[in-house]
Amino acid sequence: MTQPAAPSTPLLHNRYRVQARLGENRLALVFRATDERLSRSVLVHLLRPDLLENAQLRKRFNDEAQGLAKRTHPGLLDVYDNGEVGNRPYMITEDVDGELLRDRLPLSAERALEVLRQVVGAVSITITTQTPTPPIGSRAILLTSTDRAVLIEPWWLSNEELRADMQAYRAPERLNGGAPDERSVVYSLGLLGYELLTGITPDATNKDLPSIYQQVNGFVPSLVAALHVATAKDPNQRTATVAALARDLAAVDSAADAPTKQLVRPLPALRDTMRDMRQNLTQRRTQPTPTPPPRQAPSASAAPNWNVAPPKPMMPPRQAPPPIQQQAVQQPPAQYYAPQPAPPVQQGISREELRSELRSEIRRETYRRGCLNFIWRRAFGLTLITLLVVGCVWGFTFGRNWLLSGAAKTWACGYIPSWACNLLPGTQSETYVIIQDNTPVYTNQDRNSALVVTLPRNTEVIIRDPATNMTSNGWAKIEINDYQGRRITGWIDSLNMGKPQPTVKPDEPDLPTTTGELIFKTLQESNVRSTAEYKNDGSNIIMSIPANTRVVAPDPNAIVTQGGIVWINIVFEKDGQAMTGWISRDLLQQEETP
Repeated sequence: MTQPAAPSTPLLHNRYRVQARLGENRLALVFRATDERLSRSVLVHLLRPDLLENAQLRKRFNDEAQGLAKRTHPGLLDVYDNGEVGNRPYMITEDVDGELLRDRLPLSAERALEVLRQVVGAVSITITTQTPTPPIGSRAILLTSTDRAVLIEPWWLSNEELRADMQAYRAPERLNGGAPDERSVVYSLGLLGYELLTGITPDATNKDLPSIYQQVNGFVPSLVAALHVATAKDPNQRTATVAALARDLAAVDSAADAPTKQLVRPLPALRDTMRDMRQNLTQRRTQPTPTPPPRQAPSASAAPNWNVAPPKPMMPPRQAPPPIQQQAVQQPPAQYYAPQPAPPVQQGISREELRSELRSEIRRETYRRGCLNFIWRRAFGLTLITLLVVGCVWGFTFGRNWLLSGAAKTWACGYIPSWACNLLPGTQSETYVIIQDNTPVYTNQDRNSALVVTLPRNTEVIIRDPATNMTSNGWAKIEINDYQGRRITGWIDSLNMGKPQPTVKPDEPDLPTTTGELIFKTLQESNVRSTAEYKNDGSNIIMSIPANTRVVAPDPNAIVTQGGIVWINIVFEKDGQAMTGWISRDLLQQEETP
């Protein structure tokens, strides 16, 4: 069977698998690598070989790695790790994959404002934390698929290209030999904003940029005003700090960008309710009286209704024209005869009607609030009663168990006389240890009675109510749990018992201290014992298990040292049943847990 070939790419620090070289920047060579521990792509920044002997640049590289790890912003690379390999410092950062900003220009006004806000925020973080600021320019910014604008030292540019690109974004006072300050950074950011909107790359030899108004239409004037102040040639007329520029950009059309939300009308007070009722009553009284439709003349075939009076003429009949006028007289339009609606009749609201409406509204509001208060009071009362009942049941159960278990008697007997202690319910219990090997336990107070079990030295036993269960003839009734968890009772000679004494823990070998179960396998055929003690006569051997048997230590802290042998409590399977016991640690080999 052939072995798989070793990977050809180097493994840095037993974790980072280097894949390809991407380029170099100011201080480091940049590689793309895979973090095999976390299964993610990262960037490895390795100090350049020609700078290894320069102690000052070597220290600057380490200081920058520690400083960059303290800043966090979506517009900057996150630093994951740093160290040295082969006496060569390195830094591990986040890997980003995207498109150069210059290849996407120009942007819409909304997208340009979003990108500029991210870049300005990232530069502000670098100034606040006093860490190096990456070059500012459209060729030093990547647009990722998650709409992030990440400011990076462009390792894909040569030193000449990088210097020429940075020269195009320099402020006029820097080109004239002046000292740089934060206002110079504001000017570079303003040029970047101009480039985002217009798509025109700044020229280092010509700072007379065309007006943004002549290049782009359809964006907010407040953004143009902020960029105009940021790119002022006089530093004294320019935005003072990058943080101030960030605030100006955040205020651009903040009202238009704010999300709309539904207006919720609060519950009106009684005064507002009265005002609304008064307005509703007034509108009801001032509505115009509806005009009935005009009556139609009965047809000739319909039978006449002699009980209904004939309608009165709406206008007097027109007189015939004089006989001398031969021309036809034009009839007025039909709508001239249509009845006109009567003007609305203004009727006042009587005081009694208003009082009646107010009383009804007050009664409804009082009833509604009374119902709510009644519901809340009942719910609160029922909650208190439930908590009280649960507390009483729990207190009664706890007190009963405390009294009957003997804990109360054990505590009280240290402060009250013995005759009063005997009147308390429950039994007082004390713990003793066996001081002789192979101490027999009998069923009765007689050495000729049946033998229950023999106990090794240092076995802990319990005596319930010693005043009753320790007789004057030297016998004591004890209780003990065997290895299968069964409760065993019997009588023992009290000379073989003693109070447990604090012992100095002997030196023990190094054992695992991790929490959780440990898995072992036996190296040879081994005896499993009921207690952590070696017996020559084999009286405490439970059974023998073959070699390579898989056993589990559920509690790694269950370890006892007796006679120079380290014993460990194990659980194993025998005939389909789980068995437990003690075995020597020297007979076990630990297996790796998945």
